[in-house]
Amino acid sequence: MAKENNIINFRATPEARQKLEQLKQEQDIRNVSAFINGLIVDYQNRDDGYTLVRTIPDEAVTIYGNKAIGLLLSVKLSSKPFCDLNIRKHAEAKSVIEANGMGYYYFHIHDDLYMAIIACNQEEASIQFQRYYTYDRESNSYVRTSLPLPQYRYDAVDKNVIIIEYGE
Repeated sequence: MAKENNIINFRATPEARQKLEQLKQEQDIRNVSAFINGLIVDYQNRDDGYTLVRTIPDEAVTIYGNKAIGLLLSVKLSSKPFCDLNIRKHAEAKSVIEANGMGYYYFHIHDDLYMAIIACNQEEASIQFQRYYTYDRESNSYVRTSLPLPQYRYDAVDKNVIIIEYGE
C-alpha cells in the first residue's frame, strides 16, 4: 500500500505567481501552502461579491454590517431561516414584509411543490423566479437553474426579515 504523503500540486497562472510573490514581499504570507490551505478551508465562510444580503426594512442591514465577525456570520447568528420558525414568528415576519410594501408571491413548480418569493410586485417576483427555474418544454415542467435558491431569515429580536441571495 502506498504511503499518502499529502502533497497536492497546482499550476499557478502567471498572475497568481506574481500575486504570491507580492504577498511574500509584503510579508502577508510566509508559508504558501498554509496560505492556500487557509483559503480553501475558509472558502464557505467568506463574505464576498457573490453574496447579496438585503433586509426588510432596508436600513436594517447596518445592524449586521457593523459587527467584526462578518456580515453573513452576523446574520446567521442573529436570525433563523423561515423553515425553522413557529407559526407565530412566521406571522410576525409576514407582517414585517407587508408593512414595508412587499408581499409573498407563490409559483407552482409541479405536483405539491411551490416556491415563495418575497418581492414588491408580481412582475418582479416572476423575474426572480426565472433566475431559479426555467420551463422545459420536453418534460412540460420547471427545472432548476444552477443558481442557489435565496434564503429567507427572520431576526425576531430586531424584527427584520433578511434575504440572502447568491449572485451569478
